Amino acid sequence: MNIVDLAKEGEMMSTENKKPDEVYSFHTFILPFTYKRGDQGEEKDRNEFEKLLEQNKAWQKVKWSKEELPEYDLCKWHDDQDSSSAYATFQYFNAAGRAAILGTDKGHAIVSKYLFKPNKQKKQIMYKINIPTATDTSSDKEKEVERSYLLNVYAIRLQVYDNNVAILIIESTYDGNGGTGEKVIKEINQYGRRIRMPFIPPALVDGETAKSLELYIGDDKPLKDDFSEQLSKNCQGETPQLLFIPEFILRLFDYGGSDKWAIYSKSESLSPSATCKFIIQPISDDRMFVACTVCDKNLLPCYKAKNRQDEYSYQSDYDLAKRLYSILFVDKDSATCQNQQMIQKILEKSVYGRWLDCGTLHAVTHHSMFCLTDKYNDVKYTVVRPFLTEYVEMLTLVLAQRATVIVLQDAASRLSNKGKDKLIDLQKKYVALQNQLLLFEVTPQEQGIEMYQLLRQQLYLTEEQDVLEKQLHNLYEMVTIQHAAKLNKWGIVINIVIFILGICWGKWSAYLMGKMDAIFCF
Repeated sequence: MNIVDLAKEGEMMSTENKKPDEVYSFHTFILPFTYKRGDQGEEKDRNEFEKLLEQNKAWQKVKWSKEELPEYDLCKWHDDQDSSSAYATFQYFNAAGRAAILGTDKGHAIVSKYLFKPNKQKKQIMYKINIPTATDTSSDKEKEVERSYLLNVYAIRLQVYDNNVAILIIESTYDGNGGTGEKVIKEINQYGRRIRMPFIPPALVDGETAKSLELYIGDDKPLKDDFSEQLSKNCQGETPQLLFIPEFILRLFDYGGSDKWAIYSKSESLSPSATCKFIIQPISDDRMFVACTVCDKNLLPCYKAKNRQDEYSYQSDYDLAKRLYSILFVDKDSATCQNQQMIQKILEKSVYGRWLDCGTLHAVTHHSMFCLTDKYNDVKYTVVRPFLTEYVEMLTLVLAQRATVIVLQDAASRLSNKGKDKLIDLQKKYVALQNQLLLFEVTPQEQGIEMYQLLRQQLYLTEEQDVLEKQLHNLYEMVTIQHAAKLNKWGIVINIVIFILGICWGKWSAYLMGKMDAIFCF
């Protein structure tokens, strides 16, 4: 099936489900990962990785500066006809924020940004999520029910940082072709974000992954990963891959590139024929982070209604609280927390309700960021675009902060016997991280400050920093003790030498005094 047939299939599905006149929801899937070469230093890793990306015609570098915006086609958002969203994004952040988020510094920028744009043409990209099959028992004969969701991918972006950290961002829209409502949103987010099975289920319908994920790029052969096939192989006794990244993600990096380099998800797969070999691995778990905007005027009212105590309905109604929890925490079925007090405490920490009375709810969890709002055309410029540009940019910064801290934690854990030079190098990296990425404030806008702090809080960034600083402190103590022990050894040797010299000098001086007395007496 090519992308034309896929689009027709989407139109048929939309007709059957009474397709809305506008975008129903936006789904941004974000994957923080590491890229490594075994035979080179980390600084050279980034240089080589970027060099190979720039040699690949499918990836275009997006160059921001302090004086001008990038080319319109490289920085526009969704269906914008001008650079207004890029201009608003630039103005939203302060100077330090622009350097860390947009890479405006000259020379060695904090971040390098790339846009996936094959052959410099606007190729339509579709993300098809095939749902695990269920059984339809409505008729006398049971039959398998095939379901899928088609998402229009309007941008695929890549951000590259120091310390072997990078972030892949897939931005897409959903027009309601497979239905609308809470269940649809939960299924798209749950099945669209899972890049491997968290456990091996008895049947795929009992698991957490899609049946298959397909990425259609123009008329090219789709990039596909079939989880049902993987499960079948596992059931037949084949050993499953532990650090698995789907082919539709791996092949994006060398899409249309030369065979001089290759991307792998594990070292055992390295081909000796490739001259430049990179291994990429996810930094978190089997899920991509999800940033989702739902434009449904019928969804939010039930959560924002107030009772006589002036409480929002989700704060007083346990069933509504569970429903909201399941949306925000991307539970495809019922809420994975079944404790009323605990759910209310978690929602209190997660929901950002500044605009709730106006009809918009924001929320951040450990692996998702949400905006539930009104019809798209009514709030496109006031709610949706700022969320998917400025807020998502802040989100990627915090994800990069967390990823880099985790990478440095891993480096610190392997430094116990490497000596002070390695420790000094690690400390330099942490100081650079503190000065360049770990910014206390990235925007003067009040709501931006609040969202940025909420993101850092929900991703446990302060706690992760504390762990790293304790590791560094312990390493310093160990090096100090080792250095003191060496000094003590030398001190003992020197004392022994001084003691021996003292004895020798005493005997020698006595001998000289005896000689002198003999001479004077004579």
